[in-house]
Amino acid sequence: MKIQVPLNSLSDVPELIRLGGDEFYMGYLPPGFTPIMEQAISRRPGVTANPVHKEWIARQMRIIKQAGKKIFVTFNEHFYPVQWHKSILSGLAWLSACGLDGVILADPGLLRILLPEFPGLRFIAGTGLEVTNSRAAAFLHTLGFSRIILPRGLRIPEIREIIADNPGLECEVFIKNDGCPNRDGFCCYVHGAPGGEVFGQACRQLPIPSREGLRKPYFAASACGACSLFDFKEPAPFALKIVGRDKPCAAIRQDLVFIKCALDNLTGCTSRQEFSRLTKTLYRKIYTQECSGECYYR
Repeated sequence: MKIQVPLNSLSDVPELIRLGGDEFYMGYLPPGFTPIMEQAISRRPGVTANPVHKEWIARQMRIIKQAGKKIFVTFNEHFYPVQWHKSILSGLAWLSACGLDGVILADPGLLRILLPEFPGLRFIAGTGLEVTNSRAAAFLHTLGFSRIILPRGLRIPEIREIIADNPGLECEVFIKNDGCPNRDGFCCYVHGAPGGEVFGQACRQLPIPSREGLRKPYFAASACGACSLFDFKEPAPFALKIVGRDKPCAAIRQDLVFIKCALDNLTGCTSRQEFSRLTKTLYRKIYTQECSGECYYR
């Protein structure tokens, strides 16, 4: 299993490689995109999450490629208007020349434009396409996607079925951060700070019904699927995605160390209970607090 790590404009790439990062993904603001567009280009706001300095980007990509690692860029909004296509094509042409490996997309219309222009790039279906069954995954594979990022809400048997029915297709699963009650494919909110968003549609935290009435919203910044690594340990084309291009670099490094150590603990574990106990102990050691209990893939 590969660990996929978010990059932002403050990342220390050599350190992330040393700590065990196998793949990297970043946002990018192509030429011509103004600050008012930055929230809508890759579903994360700000130039920290979407680097703009070409010299910095080229240098980090060179380091990644020299280490034999992969680098992807996110253009994962649900839809891009035609007037944006020229800037996106220009940006991807430059990134491709720097060694870009692939693009994370959620707009099939944009995919049809990019495929003939960039035959050497891989295309990854973002969670905005909401792939919840084998036939949907197979359909996207025929369109030209070589990997699917599976939604947070799937359960282990559903994930296994999608993988078993599509042997030529790679999959990514979320492994750390940002649990959310919304379904990505049906969510129209902008990921910005409430009150400061440009379009007035910042992501809301939805109250969850319970027997006692409505309880506090579920949006766990510390949401985690590490204990489920035991269920994923059979050979499979998995990438484990750490979420958070807009997070502090120290937090990203911490998450990477945690997931890498959890993977190392898989060796020799004979039961899920044993692995879960080791993982929770590791969580306390690295984060100096108890596991939040906000789990992916319960």
